Amino acid sequence: METPKKSDPRLLSLAVHEFRAPVSVVGGYLRMLQRDGDFSQTFAANGQQIKIFNPFSTRPNPSGGFIRDPFPGNKISSDRFD
Repeated sequence: METPKKSDPRLLSLAVHEFRAPVSVVGGYLRMLQRDGDFSQTFAANGQQIKIFNPFSTRPNPSGGFIRDPFPGNKISSDRFD
């Protein structure tokens, strides 16, 4: 199996859903906004915005488990893409 590149959408999928309940996805393609790192218009089937978290901000939660910070405005800055 090939190793995915840093900007591979499969990595984003792992980072988004690693510590969360599964989300149903209709279709398999990223919208142009999402390809540019803008997930501000990404919603689940129930109408709630799907939050995108920074996997590099993961740290232990004193109450147990882990805490991650969401990306500001639900947008991943372009300097994170190679």
